[in-house]
Amino acid sequence: MRRKPIRKISDKGRLVKELDRLFFRVLMAERGQRCEISDRPGKGLTPFHILCKSNYPRIRYSKENVLLVNWLPHHYNWHHYTSNDWQFKDVERAVKKLRGEDYQDRLLKLNATMPKHNPTYLNFLKKALLQQLEGTEWDNQNMIIRVG
Repeated sequence: MRRKPIRKISDKGRLVKELDRLFFRVLMAERGQRCEISDRPGKGLTPFHILCKSNYPRIRYSKENVLLVNWLPHHYNWHHYTSNDWQFKDVERAVKKLRGEDYQDRLLKLNATMPKHNPTYLNFLKKALLQQLEGTEWDNQNMIIRVG
């Protein structure tokens, strides 16, 4: 049996993964452990990019573009249904309530003004996120943040 070679992750790829974890921790510290759409306790909270990070990488770490939501039903419904389905429309209504009717226009303008994510920018962002987390404790098992 032939094995697949181990995929190597680039330095930038490793940095992006680390930034994703740090950004999630910052959002949890600022917004708490509740789903921002349903206001229920966060069981399986995930960062929900309103404009997807693959098409709009420049606003991947923009707090305006990210909500903390439970995977089911909100995150899943946004990405797995079409704009004609009621499941999608429910989530879109909630996004408009939280971010305003013109959320998409504002995010597109923000995307146009943000810098490209080169290694210098990403390292600067990492330092900024670490500074925001100073004085907080993170319990990986229980997903609890203590601000001290």
